[in-house]
Order: sequence, then C-alpha cells, then structure tokens
Amino acid sequence: MSDRSTLLGELSTLEVRRAELLAELMALNMPRHEPDRLLTVQEAATILSVTPDWLYRHADEFCFTVRPGPGQLRFSHQGLQDYLKEQRG
Repeated sequence: MSDRSTLLGELSTLEVRRAELLAELMALNMPRHEPDRLLTVQEAATILSVTPDWLYRHADEFCFTVRPGPGQLRFSHQGLQDYLKEQRG
C-alpha cells in the first residue's frame, strides 16, 4: 500500500506542476496591456494633428474624451489609438 500512496503522491505533484506550467505558457501568450493614461489637450491635439482650440470645440464628438472633474478635459490614450486604427481602417 505504501507504494500505491507514493505513486499517488507523485502523480498529484506532477499534476500540480503540469497546471503551473500550463499557466506559465498561457501567460506568455497573452498580450501585455499597458495601463491607459490620460492625455492633455495639447498631447491629444499633437497626435491628431489638430490645434488645441479645434479639439476643445470638438471634444464631445469623441468617445475617448474624459472629464475627470469640473473644468478638466483629458483624452484616453488607448481610446485615441483605437480611434485612429478605425479611421485608417
């Protein structure tokens, strides 16, 4: 019986190690996403090749516009990149 217990213990250890290796492989294949950051009007205007004044006037037309507080206007960097990819289409 002790041989059987030893064998079962070894099998469970192998299964645990197999699960760990599988998790590591999955992590390697998953895309790494940088955290989104908020851009100022000047930064977003430069990326879009427009003036800050134009961007202020048209900010509400974009889904990547963020208003973190009263009188504050920022733009999601990731949202802006997604928008540009769609436009290039």
